[in-house]
Amino acid sequence: MIFGKKKKPGIVYFGECARADGSKKIYTGKTRRPVRVRWKEHIDSTKSESKKTWVSKSKSFKPLGAFFSRNPEKAERTTKKEN
Repeated sequence: MIFGKKKKPGIVYFGECARADGSKKIYTGKTRRPVRVRWKEHIDSTKSESKKTWVSKSKSFKPLGAFFSRNPEKAERTTKKEN
């Protein structure tokens, strides 16, 4: 029998995005790379002129936390449902 591929572990992270209208939203994401590298990409995208992504439309991105998961896709969905 052939079963599905084993999922790679990763990190689920979340941060606070401050919008231009003053509202704040919680962004949840997943990565299999170092989380600090991913957070830096989000912070840099808020400073860029191109406003195409969900986070880059914000004025700022403030990392709040992260946790390890053996199944980051499922953990990300669960975290988003709780918010």
